Amino acid sequence: MGNLTIKSNDPFDDPVIYHNYFQFEEDLNILIDGCNFVAKKLMNTKAFKELGIEFDKTAAPKCVHLEFGTDKYWTCAAKNHTGTTHHFG
Repeated sequence: MGNLTIKSNDPFDDPVIYHNYFQFEEDLNILIDGCNFVAKKLMNTKAFKELGIEFDKTAAPKCVHLEFGTDKYWTCAAKNHTGTTHHFG
């Protein structure tokens, strides 16, 4: 669970937000399972092949040292390259 706190006594300062993404290992494991499903199963379906859809295997910048598509790679990618779609602060 995330939390937020005030930055200063100035009421117009943005708060400091700690999202605590992946605080629970289960959340990260669900994302890894989803990445594996897309990379290993969905991209190999007849429908995707007929449409000419290819999986972009460009390595995430902070994860180039890991083998693409492994659980360690997906963990690195999730921890370093995911964020909220909301624009807080």
